[in-house]
Amino acid sequence: MRALFTKLRAAEKDTIAAANLDFALALLAEDAAQKRTFIRRALEAHPRHYMCLALHGEDLLMRGEIEHAREVLTTAVSLRNSLAEAWLLLARVAEERGRYVTASKHYRVYLGLRPWDRKVSANYARLLVHHLRDGKTAETLLADLIRADPTNVDLGLHRGLAFFLQKRWDEAAAVYRQLLIDNPREARIALSIGNLHYGGTGDLVRALLAYRYVIQLPKSEDPRTFIAQGLFAHSRIRDIEAALKEEAALKEKEATIPLGEVGVEQLIR
Repeated sequence: MRALFTKLRAAEKDTIAAANLDFALALLAEDAAQKRTFIRRALEAHPRHYMCLALHGEDLLMRGEIEHAREVLTTAVSLRNSLAEAWLLLARVAEERGRYVTASKHYRVYLGLRPWDRKVSANYARLLVHHLRDGKTAETLLADLIRADPTNVDLGLHRGLAFFLQKRWDEAAAVYRQLLIDNPREARIALSIGNLHYGGTGDLVRALLAYRYVIQLPKSEDPRTFIAQGLFAHSRIRDIEAALKEEAALKEKEATIPLGEVGVEQLIR
């Protein structure tokens, strides 16, 4: 196929047709350098080739040229407003720049064009709960996603956080409880339970049990979870134990600090 396109391109005199052939060759390129050559040649022949502009923007994004990528992709969607790939790339660019509100707008445009894309819907839900802290919008989106994939841990964690952000502690606890029953070795779930009780319900004993359970588990291969197990959970345990001792001292009684290994059954009660 590549040989045929190369032969056709060599004989092509029409600039738009030549640009289309170069775009096809860029898609079939063997390496990044070759791909860039075909993109450059296509845009020289037809600077308003919006599909090639989207491909150029993606390449710039992968190379870390964020602002240049934004400019190129903005041009692409101005030429073709229904160019879904460019809107998705613009969402990624906005996230890279920390412009989460803008990223949300671009995700919505993309999903308006491709509502069946569950992977992008899940990424949008992640953005909503972790960066925009919009639990209400995320809740509706996640309900549809979880119906289609009820055992997905990431979606479940996002849903629990969506409830947490709305201060719906019982519903968040129910989500985390079922997740932990189904995935007892998943440290992120136990961390979420600890965070729920530490920052939500105020039940420090339950929070302490959850964080202790976290550090009992084998170290995660996920860098963020690994750090949480090694540093964050230990720090929270120290803070909670100090708070429980102080509270007990004020009430002139012995602190209620559970000892020993923690089991799943203690976290799901």
